Amino acid sequence: MNMKTILMLFMTISLASINVNAQTSEETMKDRAEKLHQTIKSKDKAVHKKFVNENYSKEFLDKVEASRHTGMLERLNKDFSDSKVVSMKVKENKLLMLIERNSDKHLVTFDISFDPKDNYKINGMGIEAGEM
Repeated sequence: MNMKTILMLFMTISLASINVNAQTSEETMKDRAEKLHQTIKSKDKAVHKKFVNENYSKEFLDKVEASRHTGMLERLNKDFSDSKVVSMKVKENKLLMLIERNSDKHLVTFDISFDPKDNYKINGMGIEAGEM
Protein backbone atom coordinates (compact mmCIF):
# COMPACT_ATOMS: atom_id res chain seq x y z
CA MET A 1 0.00 0.00 0.00
CA ASN A 2 1.18 3.47 -0.73
CA MET A 3 1.17 6.27 1.86
CA LYS A 4 -1.93 7.95 0.36
CA THR A 5 -3.96 4.73 0.64
CA ILE A 6 -2.83 4.20 4.22
CA LEU A 7 -3.73 7.79 5.12
CA MET A 8 -7.20 7.47 3.52
CA LEU A 9 -7.79 4.19 5.34
CA PHE A 10 -6.74 5.76 8.64
CA MET A 11 -9.05 8.76 8.11
CA THR A 12 -11.98 6.48 7.22
CA ILE A 13 -11.46 4.41 10.36
CA SER A 14 -11.13 7.56 12.48
CA LEU A 15 -14.35 9.06 11.13
CA ALA A 16 -16.20 5.78 11.61
CA SER A 17 -15.09 5.58 15.24
CA ILE A 18 -16.18 9.18 15.88
CA ASN A 19 -19.67 8.42 14.51
CA VAL A 20 -19.94 5.24 16.57
CA ASN A 21 -18.78 7.10 19.69
CA ALA A 22 -21.31 9.92 19.17
CA GLN A 23 -24.09 7.43 18.63
CA THR A 24 -23.06 5.48 21.71
CA SER A 25 -23.05 8.57 23.96
CA GLU A 26 -26.50 9.63 22.71
CA GLU A 27 -27.86 6.12 23.23
CA THR A 28 -26.31 6.02 26.72
CA MET A 29 -27.94 9.32 27.68
CA LYS A 30 -31.34 8.23 26.32
CA ASP A 31 -31.04 4.90 28.12
CA ARG A 32 -30.24 6.60 31.44
CA ALA A 33 -33.14 9.05 30.94
CA GLU A 34 -35.53 6.16 30.24
CA LYS A 35 -34.26 4.37 33.36
CA LEU A 36 -34.81 7.59 35.32
CA HIS A 37 -38.42 7.68 34.16
CA GLN A 38 -38.95 4.02 35.08
CA THR A 39 -37.40 4.70 38.49
CA ILE A 40 -39.70 7.68 39.06
CA LYS A 41 -42.67 5.43 38.34
CA SER A 42 -41.54 2.98 41.05
CA LYS A 43 -42.48 3.41 44.72
CA ASP A 44 -39.70 1.04 45.79
CA LYS A 45 -37.02 2.94 47.75
CA ALA A 46 -34.48 0.19 46.97
CA VAL A 47 -35.03 0.81 43.23
CA HIS A 48 -34.45 4.55 43.79
CA LYS A 49 -31.23 3.91 45.73
CA LYS A 50 -29.91 1.45 43.13
CA PHE A 51 -30.63 3.89 40.30
CA VAL A 52 -28.84 6.76 42.04
CA ASN A 53 -25.79 4.62 42.83
CA GLU A 54 -25.53 3.22 39.30
CA ASN A 55 -26.53 6.24 37.18
CA TYR A 56 -25.42 9.42 38.97
CA SER A 57 -21.90 10.71 38.39
CA LYS A 58 -19.35 10.67 41.19
CA GLU A 59 -19.27 14.48 41.03
CA PHE A 60 -23.08 14.71 41.46
CA LEU A 61 -22.99 12.26 44.38
CA ASP A 62 -20.15 14.23 45.99
CA LYS A 63 -22.16 17.48 45.73
CA VAL A 64 -25.40 16.15 47.17
CA GLU A 65 -25.93 13.29 49.62
CA ALA A 66 -27.44 10.15 48.06
CA SER A 67 -30.37 10.28 50.52
CA ARG A 68 -31.37 13.68 49.12
CA HIS A 69 -31.32 12.25 45.59
CA THR A 70 -33.49 9.30 46.61
CA GLY A 71 -35.84 11.64 48.49
CA MET A 72 -36.30 13.66 45.32
CA LEU A 73 -37.15 10.49 43.39
CA GLU A 74 -39.76 9.62 46.04
CA ARG A 75 -41.36 13.07 45.68
CA LEU A 76 -41.33 12.79 41.89
CA ASN A 77 -43.03 9.41 42.20
CA LYS A 78 -45.97 11.06 43.94
CA ASP A 79 -46.47 13.41 40.98
CA PHE A 80 -45.35 11.30 38.01
CA SER A 81 -45.93 7.61 38.78
CA ASP A 82 -48.71 7.75 36.19
CA SER A 83 -46.79 9.23 33.25
CA LYS A 84 -45.24 8.46 29.89
CA VAL A 85 -42.26 9.79 27.96
CA VAL A 86 -43.42 11.98 25.08
CA SER A 87 -40.04 12.91 23.58
CA MET A 88 -36.30 13.07 24.16
CA LYS A 89 -33.92 15.55 22.55
CA VAL A 90 -30.15 15.34 22.94
CA LYS A 91 -27.85 18.32 22.52
CA GLU A 92 -24.19 17.82 23.39
CA ASN A 93 -24.10 16.49 26.96
CA LYS A 94 -27.70 17.39 27.80
CA LEU A 95 -31.04 15.73 27.22
CA LEU A 96 -34.52 17.21 27.40
CA MET A 97 -37.09 14.57 28.32
CA LEU A 98 -40.72 15.63 28.01
CA ILE A 99 -43.10 13.53 30.08
CA GLU A 100 -46.87 13.68 30.36
CA ARG A 101 -49.06 12.57 33.25
CA ASN A 102 -51.72 10.22 31.93
CA SER A 103 -54.32 11.45 34.43
CA ASP A 104 -54.44 15.14 33.47
CA LYS A 105 -52.07 15.47 30.45
CA HIS A 106 -49.80 17.79 32.49
CA LEU A 107 -46.43 18.19 30.68
CA VAL A 108 -43.08 18.49 32.42
CA THR A 109 -39.58 18.73 30.94
CA PHE A 110 -36.62 17.14 32.66
CA ASP A 111 -33.42 18.97 31.68
CA ILE A 112 -30.74 16.36 32.40
CA SER A 113 -26.99 16.95 32.10
CA PHE A 114 -24.47 14.14 31.77
CA ASP A 115 -20.77 13.81 32.57
CA PRO A 116 -18.85 12.59 29.50
CA LYS A 117 -15.82 11.89 31.71
CA ASP A 118 -17.89 9.51 33.88
CA ASN A 119 -19.51 7.29 31.23
CA TYR A 120 -22.31 9.82 30.61
CA LYS A 121 -23.76 9.41 34.08
CA ILE A 122 -26.28 11.98 35.28
CA ASN A 123 -24.52 15.09 36.54
CA GLY A 124 -27.46 17.40 37.20
CA MET A 125 -31.15 17.83 36.60
CA GLY A 126 -33.72 20.57 36.38
CA ILE A 127 -37.48 20.22 36.04
CA GLU A 128 -39.70 22.76 34.27
CA ALA A 129 -43.47 22.76 33.87
CA GLY A 130 -44.47 22.48 30.22
CA GLU A 131 -42.39 21.97 27.12
CA MET A 132 -38.98 23.63 26.77
